[in-house]
Amino acid sequence: MSADLNPTFGKVLSGYSPGLEYYSDWGTLPLFLSVADQVHRIVPGGDFHLANNVTWNVGIGFGLTPSGDRLLYKISWRGKAKR
Repeated sequence: MSADLNPTFGKVLSGYSPGLEYYSDWGTLPLFLSVADQVHRIVPGGDFHLANNVTWNVGIGFGLTPSGDRLLYKISWRGKAKR
């Protein structure tokens, strides 16, 4: 059983799957970096399903700590080989 809480969103953006990614660098074991030197990022974005075997993933990331980049862009392509 499933419920679609927003049926309009699915119709307008069919072929798009939203997502939220988290990236971090805490340092190495056994000693982690100080909190000020750690890198934490949130990247909202999603997948555009362009064809049966091709997906384009995009996102704009935001740094949550002073170290590292404050803004980043993420783009990737994925494809499956036909057998």
